[in-house]
Amino acid sequence: MAEERLIDDDLNRDRKYKIRKNADGEDELFIDETAEEDLAGGDVYEVPEFAVDDEEAAALTPSELAAREAERARVREERRASAALRLENARKKLGADDFGGALAELAEAEKTDAGEGEIYLLKLLALTGRFTDFSRADECREAAEKLMNFGSESEISTLAPYREALEKYLYPEEERAAEMHKEVEEKKAVRRELFAADRKKWIIAFSLTFVPMVVCLVMSLSFIPIIFARKDSLNLILAIVFGALALILFVAVLVCSHKMWDAMKKLSLNEKNSSTALGREYEELKKNCESLNVVLALFK
Repeated sequence: MAEERLIDDDLNRDRKYKIRKNADGEDELFIDETAEEDLAGGDVYEVPEFAVDDEEAAALTPSELAAREAERARVREERRASAALRLENARKKLGADDFGGALAELAEAEKTDAGEGEIYLLKLLALTGRFTDFSRADECREAAEKLMNFGSESEISTLAPYREALEKYLYPEEERAAEMHKEVEEKKAVRRELFAADRKKWIIAFSLTFVPMVVCLVMSLSFIPIIFARKDSLNLILAIVFGALALILFVAVLVCSHKMWDAMKKLSLNEKNSSTALGREYEELKKNCESLNVVLALFK
């Protein structure tokens, strides 16, 4: 059997080992002396490390992978350049108080570079007309949250002069919301008492009709098997009378059950602010205050 000894030392640690068949058909290791020559004379590609598994990369040659990464880098650079141009346009439009135009530019910039903090800084200024209009509180909240995530401290600090304007608007709105909440709860309490009394009334009415109906129905059914037990047809008459009463009471039960259900539904809806105009107005005001408090948190 042919044998070949391979010695790992400081001289051959960097050499490339391969497997080949020897004269006896057995696998053996050998040092590929041509590997260093190929590296010295050919193109060298650095294979990037990916944070996640890239199945596509596994199927590419080093040159194809390098070309793909170069193309991706080019696209990223183009997107950054496009976002920078949009940002510049947004700054100009904001300086001219064209807030709608600035928002349009910023929307396009966000599509190409959503991680740029200045986008959300300028967006917040445009949405509020430099903190003079807070009617778009939900959008302001979204911009503030993204500014917190992507903006730098220096960018956020540029909002400092606008804190007083926001507080001057927000604090009276919170007081108005508190007063409105009190009014909503007071009206709920009045309606709750009325609806509860109405529900109780119809529960009693339902009970006073349902129980007799069951009794009459049972009585009617009990006379049917013995209809012909008497020659004077008394059992037949009683079966018909009790059946008729059960039918009348059944109609009354349907009416009472509908009224009872309606009263219970009103009592349930009364607890929801969305069921009244005042409640909906309060919920909207409360939501706006919560959104603007997120914006205010930028100043703290």
